[in-house]
Amino acid sequence: MTDEALERIEGKLRLVREQGARPFGVESHELRMSAPLSPAEIEAAEARLGVRFPEEYRRFVTHIGDGGAGPAFGVFSLAAALGRSRLDLAPTLLRLPFPHRCKYNPDIDPAEIAFWLRMDAPDATEAEMDLHIARQGAGALVLCDEGCRYLHFLVVTGPARGTMWIDARGGFVPLGVTFLEWYERWLDHLLAGGRGTWWLDPQPTASASGV
Repeated sequence: MTDEALERIEGKLRLVREQGARPFGVESHELRMSAPLSPAEIEAAEARLGVRFPEEYRRFVTHIGDGGAGPAFGVFSLAAALGRSRLDLAPTLLRLPFPHRCKYNPDIDPAEIAFWLRMDAPDATEAEMDLHIARQGAGALVLCDEGCRYLHFLVVTGPARGTMWIDARGGFVPLGVTFLEWYERWLDHLLAGGRGTWWLDPQPTASASGV
């Protein structure tokens, strides 16, 4: 199934380019893809990080390209994605299970509220706050920036592994799709005359298995 999805994506990406589509965020990537990674390169990154990326993502970056054309302002390269995933604060962050299984609003979580009340103490440090925020997205790889601090990310570790989510200014929202479904729906939306922002539609167009 992954091979079939990759073939569809390659064909749809060609069509989008031929049609001269100008999706939201196109100025960041101009519908170009970076060269794919070699299997050895992604395996080396996994060995260094102590994780194995979901297979759909691994196949995409080794067959389609290591970032470039994609939803919002484009798909980050693996190097850029790792840079945005706050591994500078905790190098083992991707190994920790992603803590959410359904939509999560920290503003109504008693434990979260209690933490921030403690941060009002004189001895609270900025480093402690930064690490706490980073751990909310543990086990997830940031893949895309929508602007206004909205980030799209792929869960790498934990029960939600392989699914795409949005970090909506601190709240975590599942998109209900895998990585390749997320990408292909972007293409489907463009081919249907949209701007590629399918996740904003009340009824997203075209399933990922569509043509």
